[in-house]
Amino acid sequence: MLHCLFDSASNPLTKNCTGEYVLMEIDNTSLCKQDAGKYKCVKKTYGNAVECKQFCPKACRKSVCQQ
Repeated sequence: MLHCLFDSASNPLTKNCTGEYVLMEIDNTSLCKQDAGKYKCVKKTYGNAVECKQFCPKACRKSVCQQ
């Protein structure tokens, strides 16, 4: 599940994105424009800020992916 992309939040597989993971919508400010409007399963907290910035589709506060 982790780091999977989904076209819709209603995809049945998105319900497996729970616990330490969160489903986030990728907005239009993403560097990958083809991913805008899709959903990504990410960790709520990463091991460090660099890893967070690599995978979180929104802003990071230190190692925490901001919703």
